[in-house]
Amino acid sequence: MLAAASRIFAAEAAPRRVLILTSFGSRFAPFETYGAALRADIVDGWPAPVEFLETPLEMARFAAPSREEAPLAEYLRALVADRKLDLVVTIGAPAAEFVSRQRPFPGVATLIAGLERRQVQDLALEASDVAVAAVYDPPRAVENILRLFPGTTRMIVVLGASPLERYWRGELERELAPFAPREEFDWWDGLSLEEMRRRAAELGPGAAILYGSLKVDGAGIAHEEEEGLVALRAVAKVPIFGAFVEQLGQGVVGGPLVPVSREARRAAGVALRLLAGDAPGRVVVPPPLPLVVAYDWRELRRFGIPLSSLPAGSDVRFRPPGLWEAHRESVLLAAAVVLLQTLLIAALLAQRSRRRLAEERVHVLNRRLLHAQEEERKVIARELHDDFSQRLARLAIDAARLEYAAAVPVDGEKPRGGAMRDELTRLSEDAHALAYQLHPSTLDDLGLTEALRNEAERFQRLESVPVALDLRDGGPPPSRETALCLFRIAQEGLRNVARHARAKTVTLSCAPSARGLELRLGDDGVGFDPARRLDRPSLGLASMRERVETLGGRIAIKSAPGRGTEIAAWAPLEPRPE
Repeated sequence: MLAAASRIFAAEAAPRRVLILTSFGSRFAPFETYGAALRADIVDGWPAPVEFLETPLEMARFAAPSREEAPLAEYLRALVADRKLDLVVTIGAPAAEFVSRQRPFPGVATLIAGLERRQVQDLALEASDVAVAAVYDPPRAVENILRLFPGTTRMIVVLGASPLERYWRGELERELAPFAPREEFDWWDGLSLEEMRRRAAELGPGAAILYGSLKVDGAGIAHEEEEGLVALRAVAKVPIFGAFVEQLGQGVVGGPLVPVSREARRAAGVALRLLAGDAPGRVVVPPPLPLVVAYDWRELRRFGIPLSSLPAGSDVRFRPPGLWEAHRESVLLAAAVVLLQTLLIAALLAQRSRRRLAEERVHVLNRRLLHAQEEERKVIARELHDDFSQRLARLAIDAARLEYAAAVPVDGEKPRGGAMRDELTRLSEDAHALAYQLHPSTLDDLGLTEALRNEAERFQRLESVPVALDLRDGGPPPSRETALCLFRIAQEGLRNVARHARAKTVTLSCAPSARGLELRLGDDGVGFDPARRLDRPSLGLASMRERVETLGGRIAIKSAPGRGTEIAAWAPLEPRPE
């Protein structure tokens, strides 16, 4: 096939002239479909222009004597007298028989097409002829009828009265004879179309119509295209079966059918080889292809035939599309959108999971750092309290002794031991206060409530600002981490009040709340705008937030210029596990 195609395209790109002889007029089925498909395939397959001459042999409708063929042959020779023919194509058995008898173009490559293989056997072919024939299987068509309608006892065979259709009457009678003992065959080839319509309307259960061909009815009236099939379908209440795939959609139920367009394509491949210069005797004709088993879904539904009764691999046409067929593009688009959204959501969830994991790791690290910081503070506080403060106290005692020993002035100067002793005493007190700031021993000894009370009293003593306390005990005691966290928040908050608030009163409360403790610290000071970006980060506020969040708690800071500040912190009794 590829070699033949290469020869075609390698041929001289000059116009080719093809004469097509059709057995009937240009509008008679199935020859009009065959001719149109053949011409289109030749034009598509040939790289240069192709000129077509087409002549219908209208005499094929009638039983004309052979002597009337001679003038037609002379006319055709005169038609192309000044034109070189590259190929002659006959479509249908009557046109092939005419050419084989008259030989109007001796020596010109001739393609015999559009006929059934048994019709080729009766032709006198010459070396310039190549025949491409189809296959039709009448017994298989009857078996298909009985498969779908097992109760069929009467088969109506519709044929016309032209010589070609009378030929098929004899062939069908011979091949369908084995069914005669069971089936009654009624031949309508001698009837007019109107009589056929009347009889078809009267058919009842047990009958089926096998529509072969109706080009000329018994009244001598020609019927183009599928006029007869459409007319019978309009009145018949019984199923109609045809012979060609192209009849689907015009009233036939279906079955093993001859695909006219496919057969034309097969013939066009041979025509292209002949146009390329291949000798007819060297052209290998592709073997006939199997019949197409196809059905009209609407006719099956009309007669209640389930799809399960059809042969395996049947092609069911005109079936309404299902959800997938009707909305395939929309479904695919929606699926693509959903898939894209799923991927985006998955990516966002993965990113969120990684962020949460990172946050958890940060919280764990901060918690450990705070723990290490508190332990370091504890060590430093212990050193200040147990060592540094004790040594300062001893120095103060020694200074008092020196002051007493030097009570008598020397050279008229007043002894200075009292000032040194006072300074050492203040330094000892400051060291003690610093040790308490670093690690409140009251928190470990007496609990959170007393530690908050002591811190409030110390604030009042140092800053002369009253603190209204509301400290309520009750419920399980908090863990050391929770107590230390809330104490540090109160401590840092009071420190901020002393440094920035210029407050006149302060409130401090701590009470059980939802399996935890809630601490509130408020003042009536100058306040600030939490939304305004500070000139430098506030380590105090950040420390508060970090402390409570590492335990699984939360904190809220409300403030406004001129309206004071309120800190509300909640921490669970037991911190979340690392």
